[in-house]
Amino acid sequence: MDEDTKLYFDVNEKIRFRVEQEVFVDVKPKSPREKEIEEQLRAKEELTEEEKRILEKPPAYALLGSCQTDGMGLVSWWE
Repeated sequence: MDEDTKLYFDVNEKIRFRVEQEVFVDVKPKSPREKEIEEQLRAKEELTEEEKRILEKPPAYALLGSCQTDGMGLVSWWE
């Protein structure tokens, strides 16, 4: 397949993928004050860059996967 070929996935379609990496981030629990500040920020319509950074925390656990090998990708491609 050449690089110009685009393959699209639709929402809720089953795929096969290979887990390449597990990522654990030590996330400390939020204090009541931190939770209150976060709720106030989420209620705002316009956020500064600093406020966006406060809200954009990494997940505590993430899987990084790939569909770039034979047999991977949409199940319907291989039926």
